[in-house]
Amino acid sequence: KPLNQFRAMRAHSKSVPAVYPLVLLCLLCFLWAGGLSSSFGTPTTLFSTQFESAQGYNANFNLAGQNGWTKFGSGGNGLTNGFFSGQGQQAYVGRFPPAPGYSNLFVWQPINFSPVAANLPLVTFTTLMRIVGSTNGQYDFFQWQVFNNQTQPLIIVDFDTDTTNVSYFLDGTQYVNSGVKFALGTTYTLTVTMNFAVNRWSATLNSALLATNQPITT
Repeated sequence: KPLNQFRAMRAHSKSVPAVYPLVLLCLLCFLWAGGLSSSFGTPTTLFSTQFESAQGYNANFNLAGQNGWTKFGSGGNGLTNGFFSGQGQQAYVGRFPPAPGYSNLFVWQPINFSPVAANLPLVTFTTLMRIVGSTNGQYDFFQWQVFNNQTQPLIIVDFDTDTTNVSYFLDGTQYVNSGVKFALGTTYTLTVTMNFAVNRWSATLNSALLATNQPITT
């Protein structure tokens, strides 16, 4: 099934948050596709950004609504700087809680790409990210999600700021604890590699293996 959306960030409140819940920051989103053979040539860049003014991003506005970024739900999202030293602007989700009646915020970049049909079945996503703890003792889930163009979830990688566990979710199953923990306020490189030819994916957080050879969809 075609890869339609990399839902970039999702915040789900575990308890009713007051002001300043949790902050998810990312510097670089990079998505590229390639063939199965090393002789296939240079990978094709599907999407990349560093959220800089030169790329058309305005720190005075929400991330959603800029350069194709879309949202569903309610909650803080936008652009800031200074969290990654010397790296310019960053995007964030969180920081401010959802409005009353909402508990989730999805912010995503539509991709609309069919890897197998394009003969580029290997798709890799990477981002530089940091999760910053709240100032009021509230906890959230922050997630990276991949959906197809029928809005069916293919992959979910979950960061629980209460337990600091990193988990993943396969449709029709429960969350699977990767055995990896993350530290609040620490910068990580998350890499998700998807092979649509064999319906499998793997992921790493820095050098730690989160998942390997898992089904993209069960």
